[in-house]
Amino acid sequence: MAIAIYDNNDVKSRQNKLVNQIEQDKNLTDAEKETLLRLHNQNLTNIGEMMDADKRKQDAELERAIKDRVERRKKALEAKYKKEITLEIKEGELRIKEDIDERKRQGIKTIDDEINKKIEEAASSGDKGSYKRTVDDLKKERGERKSEIEDQLGKEQEVRLESLRETVLRKWTADAVNTDADLEALLLG
Repeated sequence: MAIAIYDNNDVKSRQNKLVNQIEQDKNLTDAEKETLLRLHNQNLTNIGEMMDADKRKQDAELERAIKDRVERRKKALEAKYKKEITLEIKEGELRIKEDIDERKRQGIKTIDDEINKKIEEAASSGDKGSYKRTVDDLKKERGERKSEIEDQLGKEQEVRLESLRETVLRKWTADAVNTDADLEALLLG
């Protein structure tokens, strides 16, 4: 009776023939047979693990190669459309700068109007000693609030400019990823 424990229970497989020979060898004791079968099984496990490790390594190399190829394509498209990208970024930067400058002017005007109103209220109170201190405090507040709004809008402008650059580059280099369906299938598969 042949024993088939490997290769989908195929009795004629090399592994199962070896197991069968070990089992039918009359010169071996049961302990020796057990040891040989255990070592055989361990060797098959080791081979399987090595093959799995090699496959993972090959997959990682393939993925890296695909990413490198896509990155080279993106760089080539950036070079090809450099004028268009630069022009679109400059136009976007100008729009963002105009928007930020307008919001800054409006914010500073609002601050100035509020501070001037408070100064007028202090002037109408009639106390000249407290008026001078109040005016000095309000001028200091005006400077702090203007500085705060300029810092806030400056940070917003930086974020918007970086987002604009990324969006424009993505728009002009999107074909680097989409032109080769085979590469995408390999990367995803």
